[in-house]
Amino acid sequence: MIRAVPVLLTWVLAAGPAEMTPLVTEAVIQAPPEELWRVLTTAEGVLKLGVGAADIDFRPGGLLRTAYDPKVPLDSEAAIHTEIVAYDPGRVLVTRIHRPPKGFPFMNAYARVWTVFTLTPEGKGATRLRVAMVGYGPDEESQKMKAFFEKGNAWVLRELQAHYPGGR
Repeated sequence: MIRAVPVLLTWVLAAGPAEMTPLVTEAVIQAPPEELWRVLTTAEGVLKLGVGAADIDFRPGGLLRTAYDPKVPLDSEAAIHTEIVAYDPGRVLVTRIHRPPKGFPFMNAYARVWTVFTLTPEGKGATRLRVAMVGYGPDEESQKMKAFFEKGNAWVLRELQAHYPGGR
């Protein structure tokens, strides 16, 4: 496992200069970590994040393909393809945008950013889900993308909370 660290660091460094302060969005979800892990790692679960269609090849290098419109083919340019970079089962998932949808307004900035999902038990069947997006640059496009995901990630976590008792 220690050999994977230099590979990940090489990928991060090759992506170019980046701001290392992550954009962090967190929520406590009234579901156990095992349930939220299924949400993040299965096509059926990902639908709880507010997308209309999803499939997943869950492995390092595999793709999570999603579309907000359930009628959009997942192999089309309108779908979002997210690469699974690494994971620690049940605890941590690292992803990055592999191919954004056609018309995505941040076509340069997305390549430098990766996302770390962390699940922490909160007791009584609840879990803290932390979404940290790292790698934004100081450039205008990157900062606009950061603002876009600040709102978008909060929306996604509210959607997820709504699927469980006491949500929202």
